[in-house]
Amino acid sequence: MDWLLAEVGLAPFTLGRLMGYFYLAASQFVHWPQLFKILKDPRRDTRAISLTTYCAIIVMVLSSLAYGIYLHSWPIIVNNVIGLCVNAAIFGIKARNAWKYRSGNGVSTDP
Repeated sequence: MDWLLAEVGLAPFTLGRLMGYFYLAASQFVHWPQLFKILKDPRRDTRAISLTTYCAIIVMVLSSLAYGIYLHSWPIIVNNVIGLCVNAAIFGIKARNAWKYRSGNGVSTDP
C-alpha cells in the first residue's frame, strides 16, 4: 500500500503523521467555542478577552502558516488559514469593542 501512496505523492500513514493530524484538528477547534460565545451574545461582550493575547495568537498562527508554506504541507497551511480567520474574527470584534469604549461612541463597557 505504501508504494501506491508514494505514486500519488502521499507519505504513508505512520503513527507520527496521525498524531500530527490529531494535533491539527485539536488546535483548529480550540478557539471556535470562544467565537460562538461572542457571536451568540447580543452585546458581543468581549470584556473577559485579552486583546494582547489574541494579537500574540495571530502572530503565532501566521508564523505556523509560514512554516507550512515553507514545508509545502497542505494540512498545515489549510489548518492555519482557517485558524487565522477564526482568531482574526475574535480579534476584530474585541478591537471594535475596545475602540468604541475608548472613543466614547458606544455604550460598551469593554475596557
